[in-house]
Amino acid sequence: MLHVAGFFMGSVLAWFAFTRGSMVKTVSVCAGLFALGGVLETCQLLVSYRHFSFKDILANGLGIGAFLICRTVLEYVSGEREGVGVKECIIGRSTDDGGLKTEGWG
Repeated sequence: MLHVAGFFMGSVLAWFAFTRGSMVKTVSVCAGLFALGGVLETCQLLVSYRHFSFKDILANGLGIGAFLICRTVLEYVSGEREGVGVKECIIGRSTDDGGLKTEGWG
């Protein structure tokens, strides 16, 4: 469960930091996170007090997959395809005068 939650949150943070809402970039960053998780898990073979587990690698992928599903659902619900991004739905939309509108999403 810790791997699922950790890689879900890692995916969320990477999405906010690097991808700017692009699905291609999002999947690329998530693939990188999954590869990093696999490398870190494999490195545990070199440490005597740690254990390698395929279940942990699968849990990493499950957390990343859950993020991708949530991102897709938020994209659909927020109307990103109509010009409103997921970030604007979560954070709020900027107004014409440079302020931030956080109520009345529609």
